Amino acid sequence: MKRSIAVLLDEAKGKMSGYVALTNYRFMNLCVDAEPAALLCVTIELGGTEFKIEELVDVASPREDQFALLPKENDPELLFAICKGVEMSHPEFKMEVKDLDDEEGGPEEEREKYILLTMPEVDDDRHDLIISGVDTLTKACEGKLDFLLEDYTQKMTLKLTGAKEEEIKEATDAIKDMHDKHKEMLDGYIENKKQQVEEAYQRWQEKQQEGDDQKHEAEDKAAHDPEKAMKMNLDDLEGNVF
Repeated sequence: MKRSIAVLLDEAKGKMSGYVALTNYRFMNLCVDAEPAALLCVTIELGGTEFKIEELVDVASPREDQFALLPKENDPELLFAICKGVEMSHPEFKMEVKDLDDEEGGPEEEREKYILLTMPEVDDDRHDLIISGVDTLTKACEGKLDFLLEDYTQKMTLKLTGAKEEEIKEATDAIKDMHDKHKEMLDGYIENKKQQVEEAYQRWQEKQQEGDDQKHEAEDKAAHDPEKAMKMNLDDLEGNVF
C-alpha cells in the first residue's frame, strides 16, 4: 500500500475514533449512573480563576447513582464555588451539602463538609428524554462516519488515479472496513446506554408498583375496619350537598 494511502487511512481513523468517543462521552452526560466522565465538563471558578473539578475535589461514589465530592480544603467559599459549578453543568442532579462526620462538634462553619450528588430517577419523562437524546446523538455520529467514508474513498481514488484495480480495491475496502468497525463500536455504546436506561426505568416502575401495592393494602384494610369504613369527614361534604 502506498504511503500516501496509509496516511489518509490513519487520518480517517483518527477522525472516526474521535467522533465515536465524543458521542459516548455525551451519552455518559445523559446521566443515569454516576459515571466519573460526566464530571469532566464541570469547571469551578474561584478567585477569578477557572479550575477543573479534579484540581479542587476528590470524588467518591457511595452508590451507583451518587457522587460524593470532597473539597480538598475546608473552605466555605470553595464549597459554594463547587456547588455553583456543578449546578451550571448538571442542573438535574439533586445536591445536598452534608457534614463529613455526623458526630463532629464545633461551630457550623468549621465542620468539614462534602457535597452529595444523586442522579435523578428515570421516570416516564426522563426515560423518553434520554432515549430521544441517545437517538439524536446516534444519528449525528452515523452521519459523520458516513461522510468520512465517502470523503476518504474519493480522496484515495484520486490519489490512485492510474493505479491497478487491485490497489484501488485494497484501499477502498480498507476504509469501508474501518467505517464498519467504528459503526460496530458505536452500536455497542448505544446498546450499553439504552440497557442502563431501561434497567433504571424498571427500578423506578417497581418502586411505583410497591407504593401502589402498599396504598391498596391500606385501603383494603380500612374497608374491612367497620369504624374506619363508617367514618366520614363532614368537611369533605361542604359545598357538595344535593
